Amino acid sequence: MIPIEINNNNHEKTLIILPFDHPKRTSKEVFEIIRNKLENLDLKPLLFLKNIEHIKWEVINKHGDYFKKSKKVNRFSNVSKTIIVSELNGIRTGEKYLVIDKPVKLGSLKGEPQFERLL
Repeated sequence: MIPIEINNNNHEKTLIILPFDHPKRTSKEVFEIIRNKLENLDLKPLLFLKNIEHIKWEVINKHGDYFKKSKKVNRFSNVSKTIIVSELNGIRTGEKYLVIDKPVKLGSLKGEPQFERLL
């Protein structure tokens, strides 16, 4: 894949264009593979990707919308309620999670442990 400059119509979001010029597959095969992957995208990795909150895609007669929303739990500074939602062709499903951002222990077994905050 070779990146090329595109006109993003002044959108402030990331636009990804996938080429269909695979050397060993037809454009139709590549299209079907990409569409199937988008339709069956696993949402759980969104829990760990702090800079990606929304994925929207559209192909001929099909569309999908994946998003993540988080809200801090008032009583705990390192806990948030997170929901990840998938909407495919008008059918919406979601999963709820309690995400705990806790200190991670760093250092060797012989030395003094150090603590560092994630995120």
